[in-house]
Amino acid sequence: MVGVERARLKGMHFSLFVSNADWAVFNTFLSRVFESQAKECCEVELCKRTNFLVAAAPARSSYGETSKQIVRIEAAASEDRQACLAVMIDISEGKRADEEIRRLNANLERRVEDRTLELSATILQLGNEIQQKIKAQDSLEEEHNLISTILNTAKALIVVLDQADRVVIINQFCEILTGLKSDDVKGKNFIDLNFIPADEFSFLLNNYTKLKDTPNTPKFYFENSWICQDSKKHLIGWSAAAINGSNGAMEYMVFLGLDLTENRSLRESLRTSEERYRELFMNLPVSTLEVAFKNDKLVIVDANDQALQTYGNLISQNQNSLLSKIFAPDRKKDVENIIKQASRLEKMAFESNHMHMKGEVFPVRINIAFDSKLSSSNYILVIEDITAEKKPHLGRNCDRGGKGQDRQRNP
Repeated sequence: MVGVERARLKGMHFSLFVSNADWAVFNTFLSRVFESQAKECCEVELCKRTNFLVAAAPARSSYGETSKQIVRIEAAASEDRQACLAVMIDISEGKRADEEIRRLNANLERRVEDRTLELSATILQLGNEIQQKIKAQDSLEEEHNLISTILNTAKALIVVLDQADRVVIINQFCEILTGLKSDDVKGKNFIDLNFIPADEFSFLLNNYTKLKDTPNTPKFYFENSWICQDSKKHLIGWSAAAINGSNGAMEYMVFLGLDLTENRSLRESLRTSEERYRELFMNLPVSTLEVAFKNDKLVIVDANDQALQTYGNLISQNQNSLLSKIFAPDRKKDVENIIKQASRLEKMAFESNHMHMKGEVFPVRINIAFDSKLSSSNYILVIEDITAEKKPHLGRNCDRGGKGQDRQRNP
């Protein structure tokens, strides 16, 4: 992990393997370890050592890029405080998985917003221009050139049908995607065109019939596939609007479509990332809960396998069980107040007493994570059983009723 043979490690100062940026964190951590006999933990970036010179230790992640090696160090001092026992856990992959999920979420939201704004602007602009053409016959040629420019520069599929379901025009972007020319399809019934998959034909016809029956429906939207020039199915999201004549009857039907195939691929990538996060969450070797405030009460949104084994019928996975069920009775209100503070601190830890599924009270350390940059307001609780650690102090910290003093501290 540190890049040095075991025989050469003895006598070397471990801080040599910690990156310069994390020296202060590591030194503070060591001070805490030797000042108390309680187990302490920290997270630092490692460096590798070559010919007694420190060099960066890049790691190749599962996403293909070179990234930092981050470890979690847990240590406790010996009774004479002349040495300490430390355990290192590589958490680089978990850190990268969290970052990948955040990046995909932000990227997907930005793309959807950009496409939505583009489509709305195109619909508004095209609708205004078509209305001007109907009302001003004396400037038909000028308006025709203007509309043609808009149609052929818009990065969206535009199809206009008349009352008899015949194609009036398709724009240049539609020609490129389908391989069809506007002159080749003009005057043809859209039902006779070959770019609609047979298994989706009924769906498309039902939507078109519904739109014709209610032409004034605002923001009529549906999705279907088109077989395009590359012989592949492309998922198209359609917004449709009717243009009425002077007598109020529908004269034209305008369809504006966006190719959502890339968006679908992004959604699949996001789903894969969420599954990876879910697998990591469920397989953690310590009890881990996802909780949220509902009606001013902390409820359990999700629990991993280890938590279900520890607390048994006190909690139920995905059933919104009250978190207070697993706390000692006199600690419930204090714990909820402490967890509320995590929304300001983003990361914190404290110690309290929990109820085992057999009704026994035991001490735990609860590490809380809350990311205020994400839309979710849920908290992640990692719960460590510290019974063995607390055994010498049970007479001082816990009475027969399981009471103890919650101790909040920086993680």
